[in-house]
Amino acid sequence: KAATLDDLKRATKDALHIVKIEASDFDSVFASAKVLESIPSETHLHYLINNAGMALEAETLLSVLKTNTVGFAFVSQVALPFLERGRVKNILHISSTRGSIASVDTATGFVPAVVSYGMSKAALDMLNATLEPSESVAGVLKVVTTATAADSGKYLRYNGEKIPW
Repeated sequence: KAATLDDLKRATKDALHIVKIEASDFDSVFASAKVLESIPSETHLHYLINNAGMALEAETLLSVLKTNTVGFAFVSQVALPFLERGRVKNILHISSTRGSIASVDTATGFVPAVVSYGMSKAALDMLNATLEPSESVAGVLKVVTTATAADSGKYLRYNGEKIPW
């Protein structure tokens, strides 16, 4: 029951390496590779825990998605080669029941902050479901970054294949 991450790091005799990354700042995400590279090779990366959360108005939906979903995808992409060297190789994205479509309470009506946050966590859950082979990370990122207006409303697999709905 560490009060802070620093306490936890001390309790593990520095076996825990804390890398602060601003998930919505993609430069920060990609710069973290240098920090990960500085971790002694015998230590390896065994766990990646992504945790973020924002509840904002609807007009900032893109910002929420950037932080809670796209940022995690990029952090995972950067960390994947380092996880491959490790023994355990786990990625843990902290999501929320707000991302569960089955848990939506329609009685509360449209609440922009809840909708934005829930959408971002549902998208994160989808990322989690597809994040097995390393090519799925690259594929998801390619689909996200190359999407056009014509792709609006389509369900696409990590490889770009259209999913009927």
